[in-house]
Amino acid sequence: TKGFLTIALKAEEGFIQFTITDNGIGRKKSKELKTINQKEIKSTGMKNIETRLKIINEVNKMALKVEVSDLDIGNKNGTKVRIQIPIN
Repeated sequence: TKGFLTIALKAEEGFIQFTITDNGIGRKKSKELKTINQKEIKSTGMKNIETRLKIINEVNKMALKVEVSDLDIGNKNGTKVRIQIPIN
């Protein structure tokens, strides 16, 4: 079946918030389906993003925030990524 991806943009007091949501199988199920070889290789994607955000925040004296959460509620699966960018 076809999935969906939604991107929402919202201005809050002091920051802009992007929310990206999908209805994929989710991180938990993805982890379960990995092969033995895939489990032996440690992914560094999220760690790289965290490191880059830390550098950007320190250099630009900002407070960028990224939050990733699972949508494992009932039969609804997927992932939500929330990005907050401060407004100067």
